[in-house]
Amino acid sequence: MPNSILPGAVLTFLRELRSTGSPVLRLHGQGAGKQGLLELEADAREDLLLLPLLKSWHEEAAEDLGGPVLPFEETAARHGVHLLLRMAWFYLQRDTDASTVTRLLAEPCLCPAGAAAQFSTDLTLQYLPAIFRMAQALAPGDPLLASLRNLAGLWPLSGTGVPLGSGQDVPMADPAVWAALRTHAGLWQLFLDRLLQRPDSPWLRHPDVVNGLTRLLGAYGRELAPALPAWPPALQENHAAGLS
Repeated sequence: MPNSILPGAVLTFLRELRSTGSPVLRLHGQGAGKQGLLELEADAREDLLLLPLLKSWHEEAAEDLGGPVLPFEETAARHGVHLLLRMAWFYLQRDTDASTVTRLLAEPCLCPAGAAAQFSTDLTLQYLPAIFRMAQALAPGDPLLASLRNLAGLWPLSGTGVPLGSGQDVPMADPAVWAALRTHAGLWQLFLDRLLQRPDSPWLRHPDVVNGLTRLLGAYGRELAPALPAWPPALQENHAAGLS
């Protein structure tokens, strides 16, 4: 059976995504779902041009990031690529069984998710909210959405635009991941800036976020960010005590 993925497909996918914001996979013929994903991931591993592309994106993104310099983490950057490919593939292949989707989108990174790893993963994983919105619009009951919500919790920097649960929930993140994000000035600022563009985000009810945005916006929060909900939001006492 001929390959459904043309050589260089991943590089083309990433470049087009970067320029258009649309995650479009170009296939050749009728490839089986599982085989097609394996071919995509093999292409990502074998294409010698992929690593220089990711490094150039990292260098560009780092120019606008404050705080201590974050080195490029190849393992994390490649993990982000694989997660992005899987999300796009599962969006395309609607008949993939839920257990496979859950397992592959929850696969951990092979390096600790410190500040540098989160930043490198985000080079591509930042498109997670866009894919979530596409999948939600196509099929609101799609089991893929639960896996994307879980992924947003695992990688909060990249998942700011993904609703993580009911309207009453305050999001939770792995303590080590959250600490790395919270304590790097540049990443934390980037996280808060993204949240200002997502006034419906449940992260806006997290005590650390409330404190961060209160310091950032000061007494003029309503004027500087009129799209935000009532500010500061009322926090449930148990969350305020447990997460502050």
